[in-house]
Amino acid sequence: LRDKTSFRARPGRSEPSTEDVLAAVTNAGGVDQFAVVSDEAIAKAVEVLERLGQAGAARLLQEAARDHRIRAPPAQGVFENVYGVNYVANGKVIILLTADIADAAHPENLPTLVHEAIEAYQRLQGDTIEEAHTKAEKAEQSLVQDQIKSILDRTDSAYIQKDPSSRH
Repeated sequence: LRDKTSFRARPGRSEPSTEDVLAAVTNAGGVDQFAVVSDEAIAKAVEVLERLGQAGAARLLQEAARDHRIRAPPAQGVFENVYGVNYVANGKVIILLTADIADAAHPENLPTLVHEAIEAYQRLQGDTIEEAHTKAEKAEQSLVQDQIKSILDRTDSAYIQKDPSSRH
């Protein structure tokens, strides 16, 4: 299981095979040919992972980032169907986040980094790809719920501050 890739697929797209992903990486000259994902994006994901109680996944993400193992291939070929991919090579987790969402401000950046980190961590803990993917999806849903709650809290706060009847 550890040599298989796992994905966060784009809506309505099919997942590429492990062989196709590894061939694309090899044909590009290896993961080192892809841009490194920004420290800002990693820091946001680590903060969210810790808030979600996923300290192990946060540590794994920090370690992978420190070793430049979180990269951004172009969203072409096998990578046009996915937002992110994770796999283990030479005993180390590799996380690929497609270049079109690699910017920390992109709305798919944070959910993808969180998803891939949790999925990779759970696989290293012995989960099957399916089990790890399910746990990553649940955490992703929690992240979305937190984001919605935060937006609603800010909206409520702004409304209260603007409502003249609330001032005495």
